[in-house]
Amino acid sequence: MHAPLAPRFAAEAEARPIDTAVLDADRQRLAARFRPLIIEGAGGLLTPYADGITAVDLATRWQAPILVVVANRLGCLNHALLTREALAHRNLPVAGWVFTDAAPEDAPEGADESLGRNPADFHRLSGEAALAWLPHLASGELPSADWWLAGVRRAASVSRAHRR
Repeated sequence: MHAPLAPRFAAEAEARPIDTAVLDADRQRLAARFRPLIIEGAGGLLTPYADGITAVDLATRWQAPILVVVANRLGCLNHALLTREALAHRNLPVAGWVFTDAAPEDAPEGADESLGRNPADFHRLSGEAALAWLPHLASGELPSADWWLAGVRRAASVSRAHRR
């Protein structure tokens, strides 16, 4: 799918409907071969994949722990807390939370204060600490072990500060 749309609508635009039975079979085949198997979703939990099937429906079928990636921006606390509530409502396991910083030029005016505290505020509100708080990667920059480790340390410092 090439259109920048939710999977269901991208599939419709290309006249290539998504067959969830194929997704189920592919997941089962790959899970037998790879440990851990990481499946990246497109969009949030209620993103449609097929008629009447959302990302959370697939997650419920597969009962795999979910790693939630939160775009650190103004308004992300609402999205993260709604996601947390939807996962809890469906008894879906959460592997953890990762906050990712956007490009500084993409931040709305006056959002700097929010960006610097969202992971800590999420921890205060939910009781759950982020596994990582990843810095923005510049265009063309590739993620590295050092980049990931910096994000893990950054999140750990927020968690330590919250426990005080």
